[in-house]
This record gives sequence, structure tokens and C-alpha cells, in this order.
Amino acid sequence: MIRNHETHLALLTGILLAAILWPVKTMVAQGTAAYLDERGQFRVWEKGREFTAELIGVNDWKAAPDYLVYLDNAGELQVFQNGKNRGLGVIRPEFYLAMEAFLVYQVRDQVSIYHKETKHRLGFLNSRQLAIGDSIVGFHDQTGALYCFFRGRFERLELFEADSLKAGDNVLCYLDQNRRLRGFWNGRTGTLDEQPPQKVVCGADLIAWSDPFGRLKIFYRGKVTEPEQGYLPQQLYAGRGLVAWTDDRGESFVWSEGKTTRILQEPPVQFGVADHLCWFSDRNGFFRVFYEGQIYTLESFDPKQIIAYGRVLVYTELDGRVKAFYKGEAMSISDNIAQSVELTGDLISWSERPFHRAFFRRD
Repeated sequence: MIRNHETHLALLTGILLAAILWPVKTMVAQGTAAYLDERGQFRVWEKGREFTAELIGVNDWKAAPDYLVYLDNAGELQVFQNGKNRGLGVIRPEFYLAMEAFLVYQVRDQVSIYHKETKHRLGFLNSRQLAIGDSIVGFHDQTGALYCFFRGRFERLELFEADSLKAGDNVLCYLDQNRRLRGFWNGRTGTLDEQPPQKVVCGADLIAWSDPFGRLKIFYRGKVTEPEQGYLPQQLYAGRGLVAWTDDRGESFVWSEGKTTRILQEPPVQFGVADHLCWFSDRNGFFRVFYEGQIYTLESFDPKQIIAYGRVLVYTELDGRVKAFYKGEAMSISDNIAQSVELTGDLISWSERPFHRAFFRRD
């Protein structure tokens, strides 16, 4: 039976600190975030401290839970970690991604990984498929063989080019040359289904798909499971130990750690999954979250903006103020309208006026 918990707004017993022009010595929040102050200096918040990373503005930046990467004023790729920045000698990359375990970037046709202060070249990938997760990258070399980079090592998965290559945080899935569904997890490769799926998604630590007969299957912790009510999934999402879907009748379900829960008897208006969280809203506007086997009602309206990571979900009210579902507790984050809001790891940062940044995190 679904237990429906009406949550209350908690007092902010965590750490709430505004980033102003000068560093504040009592900052103890963790995570990474950045902003430009009113003098144009590039300021970085890391592990409860604030640093001036650049005295002049930067072109772009991206934050990961334990580091931050940015393009300086000259277009060079810089990594900021443990209070120091380091130039990589990479000028104006075509793209770069700050993943949880490594940095991925491309210069011309060359894609590389920066992992634990070491550069690893994936090769000239051209138009071949590339799949990137927080801790894994799947790619083809120039011969068409399929490789992955995982835990600092390269492993060859297939001699021939694969199709429909997808990545989760720590898993890969693809179709081999015989159109079988194959997966890579925890350093191992295996066949998940002898037939190509109708749909397939990768979560953080699992793979979910519907087979040619419309049956939903989940590969998790080395085993394939067919959940209850898992027939003809229409929308299909996967997180960490969690899968959510709507069936052909419009009903919505969540599978979590082996148990299936019906969350709605109608198609959801909003529907999404990130790690341990599934959020959804019904046609009456009630916004809810499924977390650790329970359903929490957060609002009687659809939020404007939703960001989720790990066990934290951040959203803005209709008037623009920031609220959050933070590790099982609903709370108000900002007293005023936020111009922008970000979530990196479990660090929430937002701006209420230009050249200003505020931060919230708690254990």
C-alpha cells in the first residue's frame, strides 16, 4: 500500500551563507560552485571556502561535485581543485564535460579524458558513437572495435562496431553485431537479452528495457528481474536502484530495490528520475516525490524548474523562490526570488541579485 506523507517546511538547520565580495572565514559548506563578482573576478566555492580563481572574467565553466573546470580568458581549459587551478594546455575545445570521476573534452576530432591528473586519449572518433557516464565512457576505435574507459583503465568489449550504445553512471549497454542486447557492469561484459529491445535505458547502476514482446526487464546487481505490472512500458526512466514507467493504460509505477509501487492511476503531467528520486505530478497539479519507498507530496502546483542529483531535488516556486526536497525533508531555501539556481552534488547555490551567490548544504 502506498503511504502518502504530507511534508512540512523545515527550518534551515543546515548552513546558509551568502557569497559577497570578500571571503567569509566561517564558511563550512562543501561542494563546488562559481560566479563572477561585481569586479569581474571569477570566484569559486569549494569545500566550505571561497577562492579567487581568476582576476579577470572567464568564458565558461562547469562544476562537478569535487572539482570545477573552466575556460579562462585566453580560452585555455583549467581545472580547479583543492584550492588551486591547473592549466591543461588545451585551447578552445569543441566541447568539455565535467563528469563525477573525470573530465572529457574534444579538440578537433580527438576526444580525451583527464583522470587523476593524467590525460588519456580515446582516439579520432569521427562520427562513431560515444557514450559518457559519470564514471564510464564507451567508444569505438578506428577499426570499429568497442572499448570502454572505467576506473582508470581501457577495456575492449567487442571486436566489431556496436549499435545503440548508451551509458549510465557506471554501466554501458549496446547491441552487438548479432543484435543481442549486451551490457557492461563492474568490469564484466555479458548478454542481457538474445533479442533487440523495443526500449532501453541505463540508470546509474542498472539497465532497463522492454523486450520484443513488451515485457519490462531490469538488470540489477548481476540479475535480470521482470517486475510486476511491467508490461508495454511507454515512458521509461532509470536511476540508482530505481526504475519508473507508465504502462499502456496510462498508470505509473516505480520499481525500487525489488519492489513495485503504483504511484498514479493516470498519465503524469511531469515525470522524471535522477538517482534515488522519482518526481511526478498529476492533472490536478499535485507535485510529489518517490524516495526510499515512500511518496511525499511537496506542492499543489507544478514547479517552474526542477534539478535533481543523488538524494536532493531543487525547484522554484511560481514566484521564483527556491525550495528543495533534501534527503527526505522538504524545506524552503531562499526568502527572495532567485534569478538562477544550481545543484552540484548536494550543494545548492542560487543568485538573488547580480554578482551575488548564496549556498546551502548540510549532512
